[in-house]
Amino acid sequence: MKGINVSKHRQLKQVLQEVEHTLSVQKQALSVDDIQDCAQRLDMLFSAYQRQLYELEETIELYEQAAHQARMRFFAKPFRLLLKNEPIAEIDVHRLVQAINALAK
Repeated sequence: MKGINVSKHRQLKQVLQEVEHTLSVQKQALSVDDIQDCAQRLDMLFSAYQRQLYELEETIELYEQAAHQARMRFFAKPFRLLLKNEPIAEIDVHRLVQAINALAK
């Protein structure tokens, strides 16, 4: 799935308006009504897309904040304490550090 390109949406609207104008000059009312309906539907869908994209951006931001807090709360200090208290031989430190660092990316 790819996003809706704002400039392409505007270009499409502009072309629809030009075709609508041309058809209205030629008195083809049925086609003009169809174009107006299509343009209104595109506007409605584009507005819905923008609202949902905004909500998605908010959700992503909240998720990133929660993940950061989890890393700081459960990995930073507890991990250092674990290394101090547990024998290194029982912990694959390199693999664990890689896993924690991968979460931060």
